[in-house]
Amino acid sequence: MIDTLTTTYVIMENVAGEDLEKYLRALGCLKEEEARPVFQQVVSAVHFLHQRHIAHRNIKLESILVDAAGNAKLCDFGMAIKTTEGQMLEETCGSLLYRAPEILARKPYDGLAVDMWSLGIVLYVLVTGHFPYVEATIEDMHRVITTTVCPIPYHLSFPCHIIIAWLLGVPTWHRMTIHQLVERPWLGHIQDHGLVATKEILPRIVNTMCTIGYTCEEIVSSLTNR
Repeated sequence: MIDTLTTTYVIMENVAGEDLEKYLRALGCLKEEEARPVFQQVVSAVHFLHQRHIAHRNIKLESILVDAAGNAKLCDFGMAIKTTEGQMLEETCGSLLYRAPEILARKPYDGLAVDMWSLGIVLYVLVTGHFPYVEATIEDMHRVITTTVCPIPYHLSFPCHIIIAWLLGVPTWHRMTIHQLVERPWLGHIQDHGLVATKEILPRIVNTMCTIGYTCEEIVSSLTNR
């Protein structure tokens, strides 16, 4: 991030890859051992947000980028909002297939809890290749979610099954929190699949940025200190 008197420039990472929806479309679904590192990295990102009381509110396969090395990175923060303890939100957001039942019911909702529901949908699709609930309207989605048992396939391991069941808990008090999720043995330690932060600053990028009016020293200092 580089600030001027009139403008803030945000320097973002270029992820040379595709979103998780396209990645998964080519494969059908993933085995649990393949899904685990991908999901773990997404959980790590959400854990970072929720520790700071930030709700993403639009977690979906298309909001997760996968780079050439298979690393998953959460993006699309247009609906993200910083919340306070106990704050209830009212704005309808998120894609229909990932939307929590309380949003479908048009009730005030906990932004962090709806993220957890969306994580449950993401994990379900990763290991099965399809969505647990597919209906055309908001009303039908809410009816099916609240009147049927989530169809979790029996071929999944019990630890994975439990995570999905708790993430897709209809009452929010029954839904797993991010702090509970990172403690689940199925995920392993949060740092096991985490990305290693790089301190490398590519000279060609700096040289290009120097052409827009900044000195190389200013650019390197801003990148290093932010």
